[in-house]
Amino acid sequence: MLIVDNIRLRYGKEPILEGITFSAAPGEVIGLVGANGAGKSSLIEILAAVMPADSGTVKLFDVPIEARIRYLKMIGFVPQSIALTMHLSGRDNLYQWGALKGLSKNQLKAAVERAADLCDLTSFWDKPIYRQSGGMQRRVNLAAGLIGDPKLLLLDEPTAGLDRDSRERIIEAIKKIKNDDVIVVMTNHYEPEQDILADRQYMLNEGVLCERSS
Repeated sequence: MLIVDNIRLRYGKEPILEGITFSAAPGEVIGLVGANGAGKSSLIEILAAVMPADSGTVKLFDVPIEARIRYLKMIGFVPQSIALTMHLSGRDNLYQWGALKGLSKNQLKAAVERAADLCDLTSFWDKPIYRQSGGMQRRVNLAAGLIGDPKLLLLDEPTAGLDRDSRERIIEAIKKIKNDDVIVVMTNHYEPEQDILADRQYMLNEGVLCERSS
């Protein structure tokens, strides 16, 4: 269970997040929508332990975010920017991420194969990232976040800038991830995709989180 309670964040005197509170269960997808600058990415980065909140608490299966090592072992974070090494192949990128997670040799091989299968990484698997399409780069980026079987997957605009076919492949991968009882929290400008994927949707507006009716 993910429990987010009363998260607040300010930039100088400007309030960005005002008492954000929600929870999510295994296998549940939480969708975050809102205008640019509404604080969606800031909230994702707080949940990813990239940015500290000014106040409030985050717990994942009773592990507080302050227990950083234990917490980080349970999450996967896929930022909006492509967090890959461009001269390495998709395969080598996943092995690199797995090594950073501290997986043993056998665990690493299994984790890479599982992530590659979930994201349907077959074509151009051995080509350098810089020679791959934007859609394939996004899929490898998503797979990197899945290394280590996270209990919480944080996605910031996972289909941004992609054509329809590439977006549909990412959507199918997220559906598979959800079926594995992973908690997913995602931002997305494409509201129809949120409608397809999200069990609950929240709108961020002027730092306040409001649940959207289906």
